[in-house]
Amino acid sequence: MNIKEIWEKRAKEEHPYDVVYGKFQGRRLKKLLETKEAQKQARKRVEETVMELGVSGKKVIDAGIGPLARFSIVFCEFGADVIGIDISKDVLESAKSALNGKQVNLILADIMNLPFKEETFDISFCVGTIYHMPNGQKGVEKALKELARVTKKSGFIYFNVENYLNPINWPQIVGRGILKALGATLPPHTLFNYYSLLKIVERSGLRIIDIKVTFELWGPLIFLPWPILKNIRKIWIPISEKMCKISEKNRFFRFMGVGWYLRVMK
Repeated sequence: MNIKEIWEKRAKEEHPYDVVYGKFQGRRLKKLLETKEAQKQARKRVEETVMELGVSGKKVIDAGIGPLARFSIVFCEFGADVIGIDISKDVLESAKSALNGKQVNLILADIMNLPFKEETFDISFCVGTIYHMPNGQKGVEKALKELARVTKKSGFIYFNVENYLNPINWPQIVGRGILKALGATLPPHTLFNYYSLLKIVERSGLRIIDIKVTFELWGPLIFLPWPILKNIRKIWIPISEKMCKISEKNRFFRFMGVGWYLRVMK
């Protein structure tokens, strides 16, 4: 199956949370977010990202909008002119439902071959998506170059990837290997280390203007019983935020992050 067929199949057969996070993890996260407190925290984190990006009055592409459209919803509320794209028609249908009437132009398109003119967007946003490109790092590089083409010289690209050197990601790597060996059809998932990440940005003709480390703790903890998982989540969030601040000054913490969120320019 090619990448489009994989996402179409998942979008038809799975709940939107499962499409975004994976079948088991999606169900667990959905249950975690049932409380108002958890929903408020999740919304706050999205809002903080959107405010930091300064989207008001800007033309934004949400490249890989996903069935939950969680960022595009907030982009609209903060005054952005948003175009959301996805490779799957069924994903776009779910996104339309999630948007609930918000003015986002939804377009069926491939990130590696975007149907837009050069320098169309002020901000190209690609979270939770670019590492799912086919052909590993070559596919990621091609997607970055295409996003750069449609982004204005005065604008920027914002995307994230994950670190294969961090032990928190190892259960995911092992689990995907086992599932593939058992015959499961999974979308590609390319992980990096810090130096391979820097190289791919450079090869794409881009420069980093900001890089933030994430220390999200899902990995192996998602399998813990509910009471333990909920308590660890409450404890870990402030610790994670503090580690992110430390990593801005300490390269070791940056090197060992679970993943990275980057803002890059031409």
